[in-house]
Amino acid sequence: MKLFFILFFLLVLSVVPAYSYLDPGAGSMLAQLIMGGVAGLVVLFKLYWGKFKSLFVKTDSTTPEKDNSSQTE
Repeated sequence: MKLFFILFFLLVLSVVPAYSYLDPGAGSMLAQLIMGGVAGLVVLFKLYWGKFKSLFVKTDSTTPEKDNSSQTE
């Protein structure tokens, strides 16, 4: 385990410059990725909020629930 940490720190300390180019489109792509992730989390939260809330809400068992499946028109 000690050897692993020594090798890890040697690799971290031996950083060389990459000489790479980031165009303006890379920033907008990163912004879209972040906004899409946030939108996905909001939709996921909205989908499961009712199930989560039903764990804490007490239902009234004295009132009969309506069953519309047996009615014919």
